[in-house]
Amino acid sequence: MKHSDATRASVVLREHPAFYQLIIKDNGRVKNFDPDRGMGLKNMADRVHALQGIINITTEDGFAIFISVPKEEKRLEGAYH
Repeated sequence: MKHSDATRASVVLREHPAFYQLIIKDNGRVKNFDPDRGMGLKNMADRVHALQGIINITTEDGFAIFISVPKEEKRLEGAYH
């Protein structure tokens, strides 16, 4: 509500065989988006990367954050290779 004029938002969490997926979307208009400004998105990206995950942010048709994080056993396997 603070950063958008969205009237709808959705949060979807899915479990796949090798990873977890989180999608957060709204239908608001994005004004002057700068991913390097502010701490919220930066902290989110830092946490995702610490878990060897991927984060993508899009601003077409509203604001959306797509996050994929490997399941723990996959992260541990990657640490040893």
